Amino acid sequence: MNLYKISQTINQNWDTFDSAVVIAKSADEARKIIPSFDGGVGENGDYVCWSRPENVKVELIGVVDGDYLVNMHGKVNVISSFNAG
Repeated sequence: MNLYKISQTINQNWDTFDSAVVIAKSADEARKIIPSFDGGVGENGDYVCWSRPENVKVELIGVVDGDYLVNMHGKVNVISSFNAG
């Protein structure tokens, strides 16, 4: 599994995420992840807090160690940046 930084600049209102570090198999998979507060994947289908996948920038930043994956308990969000308002 890979570690990706995902970011978006389309939706910059209050109460939105601007970036996150996520675990995914591919850049395409990472692009489809919607950040959430509990480390999982957001379920906000209308992208109020994020952006559509085609507007998400993806950067590979590393490879995840298997032991680290076990400690994540299935979560994909490592950390995220939220602009509370």
